[in-house]
Amino acid sequence: FNETFINLQLNMESPEGKRVAEHYQINTFPTFVFFSPDGEPMYRFSGALDAEKFLKEARFAIHPDHHLPGLRNKYLAGERNPRFLIQY
Repeated sequence: FNETFINLQLNMESPEGKRVAEHYQINTFPTFVFFSPDGEPMYRFSGALDAEKFLKEARFAIHPDHHLPGLRNKYLAGERNPRFLIQY
């Protein structure tokens, strides 16, 4: 995991954690946000998962088809397929 990602854990009750939660609209804990190298949120998920499911989500996070900017562009272009909406 550490070969692919830089990991950061925040106490969301601390002043810094509260600022981050507000900025990224995090209101469910735990929430995992994956960022691009330039700091743009690319993928996120919430909830406690076992290791296997967590790693599956991390693999999704590095796949461009699951990145938030691309999904947002598809939505803004009119994509409304129910399967797509659940993913977005």
